Amino acid sequence: MIPHSCWRLLVCMFAVALIHFLPNASAQLPFLIIDDARVFESNSGSSAILRFPVRFVGNQPTTVTGLVTVIPLPGAGFNAATGGAACGGAVDFEQFINVPFSIPPNTPNGTLSVNVAICGDNTIELDEQVVAFFSNVAGADCSLEGGCNAIGSIINDDGPPGIQINNVFVSTLAGASRTVNFTVSLHHPSSLPVSVNFRTRDGTARARTTTTIGSYFARSGTLEIPPNTLSATIPVTITGFGEGTFFMDLFSPVNGTIVDGTGQATIRIITLTVGSFDVAPGNDRVTPGETTNFQVTWIAPEGEVWRDIDTIDFRLRKGNNTALLVQWNEAGNTFKVCDDSSGSLECSDEALPGTATILESSLAELLLAESSVVGSGPTGATVTLNLAVRFKDQAAGNYTVELGGADDFGNEDDFFTVTKIHVDNANKP
Repeated sequence: MIPHSCWRLLVCMFAVALIHFLPNASAQLPFLIIDDARVFESNSGSSAILRFPVRFVGNQPTTVTGLVTVIPLPGAGFNAATGGAACGGAVDFEQFINVPFSIPPNTPNGTLSVNVAICGDNTIELDEQVVAFFSNVAGADCSLEGGCNAIGSIINDDGPPGIQINNVFVSTLAGASRTVNFTVSLHHPSSLPVSVNFRTRDGTARARTTTTIGSYFARSGTLEIPPNTLSATIPVTITGFGEGTFFMDLFSPVNGTIVDGTGQATIRIITLTVGSFDVAPGNDRVTPGETTNFQVTWIAPEGEVWRDIDTIDFRLRKGNNTALLVQWNEAGNTFKVCDDSSGSLECSDEALPGTATILESSLAELLLAESSVVGSGPTGATVTLNLAVRFKDQAAGNYTVELGGADDFGNEDDFFTVTKIHVDNANKP
């Protein structure tokens, strides 16, 4: 095992992943994968720990050994952190090179991580990156999707936080009013209250006035985000009369700096049998290796409740190929990932949100530890799926977000496109 002097590198308890058994896995080496990670740097000392989750794909019947290294990450698009033997001066993290590790046979997934001590400070600076990688691995294979290396991000939490607002997609029945929420997020928590002014602005959709029906009700005001809180929402009422886009602009921040001050709402009038849907984010750019939080809200038809739903299907498509297909089952409140390439659904085992399970396809993963399901009560009208999706390195390109569903009465709505996202090229080594 790793020497006591290198205690910060110990493979320790940390719920992260699910064992995916491969065909004839006992006859081949398991895949060893280290995943990307991020942490707020903290203000002083080395109290913050950057934890890189480590997991196996396949059976692990024998001891796995090797060397682990964590050093600054150079290259375009990155801001290399400064490594050192110990915190002090300008050191951002305690780096190490070629430290031996040993993982006993049949170690459960969700119990492994590589830990790196982060050196806190009060300096306002850019986020910084490190790279962690394995070498000389014996007893496992690191070749699966670059599994032997990962990027760690040290998130600056000093000074005024950056403020940004998301894009949203809202569907509704003709003439049915709805509420859509813009989410305003902070780059890092602040000990001070943060506020920002907001107002709506017409795009192709027009605000309702005393003389026009309009697609939405205009709003303006001041949003307050309490200390040590990362986000707050601005609700806007949709009238159900007319499709199009409108915008929410942020201005005049207090104790923060606007980095993305315009959110776009896309309204679509859709006639669906099993309900209508909202999705956020909409028309966004995401980065491989980072978690993107999709929020899917299902709204029951008039006279029904959300518990009448049977399944909700969330699909990411790249051209004619499915990148990720997630199906949620209301009866068990469970998720599974499915493959529809053969024309019929072939799905993984079901798993509960909030567990250490990672459900994955070839291009993306659903992190159930960071996913949740929130309903509006047994007789309520809505249920929201908060889906933590992580795109893999090879996932760069344009994707459509599609939704479908079925209810307990045998009605089904096939997939329809709600929005698009772009996955940037990965710079991961």
